[in-house]
Order: sequence, then structure tokens, then C-alpha cells
Amino acid sequence: MIAYWDLRKGQLLALIAANLEPLRKCSDGRWRSLARCFPADGLSQDDLDEVESEQLIEYCPLGAIITDKGRAVLYPRTAAELPAALTAARASEDHAAHHSLQ
Repeated sequence: MIAYWDLRKGQLLALIAANLEPLRKCSDGRWRSLARCFPADGLSQDDLDEVESEQLIEYCPLGAIITDKGRAVLYPRTAAELPAALTAARASEDHAAHHSLQ
């Protein structure tokens, strides 16, 4: 399964924009979210086609929407799905700030 850190910037931005709301093709040929016009520079057709080929978004009559598989890429559910560099910090019982900061 593909992970969000495997996507290029444009592909990840396409996935994030489609997660906000449906995408539509604007008069300049770039894709943006329906109401918020996100991202301002728009997304290329190539980026959307590559994300669609991974079945992370799908085209519909109004434009493009995110799929369940696309949401799963954006929101990993288990620590095993996260890269080692993104491992969460250990919980500490001492929640006070370090003495040098007080």
C-alpha cells in the first residue's frame, strides 16, 4: 500500500485538497477545490492522474473526490503504518517544564 510520504508534493497536495472538498477543473486547466479554490496555484492534470491511478481519488461528473483508500493514506491508523522517523515520543509522568525554562 502506498503511504503519504511516498507521494510527490503535487500528488500529496492533490490528495489533501480532495480531502477538503471535491475538486473541479477551472478555466485555466488547473484543478482546485470547489468552494475554497485550494490550492491557489491549482493542481496539474498529471498529478491528479497519478493519484487516480493509485485509486486514491476518483473522477466523477462534478470533478474529483477522495476515496476511502485515499483517506487511509492521509490518516494512518497504527504505529506500524508510520515511518520510523515519525515515531511518537514516550509519555512522561512528569509534565512540568524543565527547570531551565521556569
